[in-house]
Amino acid sequence: MKKLFTLLTAAFSVSALSAQITITKSDMPVAGDSFQYMTVQPIGAGVNVNNTGANTIWNFTNLTKNDSTMVRYYRSAQTPYSFYFLNTMGQKIADDLGFGQFSFQDVYSFYKATNTGFTAEGIGFKFSSIPLAGFYTEEDYIYRFPLTYGKTDSGDFRVVVQIPGLGKYSQSGTRKNYVDGWGKITLPNGNPLDCIRVKSVLTQTDSISVTQPFPVSFGFPSSRVEYKWLTKTDKVPVLELSGTELMGNFTPTSVRYRSQSKTGGGGGNVSVSEVQENKVRVYPNPASDKLIITLPDYGTTHVKLFTMEAKEINVQFNRSAAGIELDVTNIPVGSYMVFANSGNEIVWEKFTINR
Repeated sequence: MKKLFTLLTAAFSVSALSAQITITKSDMPVAGDSFQYMTVQPIGAGVNVNNTGANTIWNFTNLTKNDSTMVRYYRSAQTPYSFYFLNTMGQKIADDLGFGQFSFQDVYSFYKATNTGFTAEGIGFKFSSIPLAGFYTEEDYIYRFPLTYGKTDSGDFRVVVQIPGLGKYSQSGTRKNYVDGWGKITLPNGNPLDCIRVKSVLTQTDSISVTQPFPVSFGFPSSRVEYKWLTKTDKVPVLELSGTELMGNFTPTSVRYRSQSKTGGGGGNVSVSEVQENKVRVYPNPASDKLIITLPDYGTTHVKLFTMEAKEINVQFNRSAAGIELDVTNIPVGSYMVFANSGNEIVWEKFTINR
């Protein structure tokens, strides 16, 4: 009996050590989640990505913290692009992006988790203080569910943002995912965790097409390899590496691992000016032939009209006792965004034309 008990105990221990996991929608972040990461200097980090496969033990206790950062998933209403994205969550990926005339601010990516996968739905940024956004015409599947050891998938992605007065920004590429390992991972701040590893190979091109003063396009091709260790205890990778790979040799350019998570905290602070409701009236809504904006006259007034794809439409307007009047008689039925400013007062509202 004692020998039988010993054998059963040993078998249970091996089973516990070798527990495979499956990642699904329930293991993804939700709007309002915040996660702290410890960043590591990639040069000299000593990460070995060749150690993988079934029942692998990954020991990363030697990683040395260089700094820390927060990853927040905002409710769409907490971002400057709430009128574009519904039922998605936004993550701010950069304060500034680009250079010179092609400089963008408040850059966000928007995501959604479904039973089939975790996808990038669109991007948003400000250009000349105007919030712009674009939806993926071909979604970028970060993960396809369920994620299990041995699964592979590949997919193309494409997103375009129309930039009024300039042209357009586009991003297209291919993502290949390989769930190439499972086992346990140990980080500097915790105990061994059951995990799977996902290797992603991305090739993409970021392009800017300019229409003024003459048509010209700039393309910036790039490629990278990502390694992510996913667990059932965290809703984001507990370890994430990004870099380049040449002839099987991986050179990391970014290394970060998870610290304590904070869930349901509202996603961090967003400036009041970005999320406050505009008190200026835009009516009638729906409109048929005329749209009125009750914006006080503080001097020079600018008015711009955009489709929901951020394409600018020429519109005539004039001042009256009621406010700014726009002639929308010749504009097709549909939903639009109107931007107007006078002095320091700014209006950015969605409205509908219906006849």
